[in-house]
Amino acid sequence: MVILTFGLISSLSLIFFWFFQPYQNLVGVPVALFGITHAVTVAAGAFAAKSVSWFEKRVDDRLLLIIPAFMTVVCFLTLSLPPAPFLLIFFLISRLSWHFVGPLSADLINRMTSSDVRATVLSVRSFFSRLLFVCASPFVGALADARSIPYALLVSGTIGGIALLVAFVSMRSAWKEIPA
Repeated sequence: MVILTFGLISSLSLIFFWFFQPYQNLVGVPVALFGITHAVTVAAGAFAAKSVSWFEKRVDDRLLLIIPAFMTVVCFLTLSLPPAPFLLIFFLISRLSWHFVGPLSADLINRMTSSDVRATVLSVRSFFSRLLFVCASPFVGALADARSIPYALLVSGTIGGIALLVAFVSMRSAWKEIPA
């Protein structure tokens, strides 16, 4: 279930990544600033990844899985509102979530699996997230072309939120196996 959660958050975050520049165009950010906005989001993501171990020492890992999932869905739904430059902060928040859940899920898998299958499980985790993205992104892109970027984000966030909710509900039986 950790793999499913990571895969969903990761694929949603990749969709965000590919919508970042079109959304900046949509709200009128000058192209000359795209590099700066990208650098800020990458730096924020690096900070999030670096802070995972600090949070793991203080907060239950299960809660740490829920928070980035919730934040990612909130970002999608918020960006489905009428476009505005101040909403770009939600791309940054999504990047924080993605870079936070990556090391967190890898650490959980490292602690939950034996060394003889660990590398395989981590590879499956990465493959699954990319597979979800590859399957979903053409539909999301077509939806953005046919309707609008905010509408595509609304549909993606709604479907992603439902899928994450199903994943967490399905996880109830294995919830105790996730380190506290």
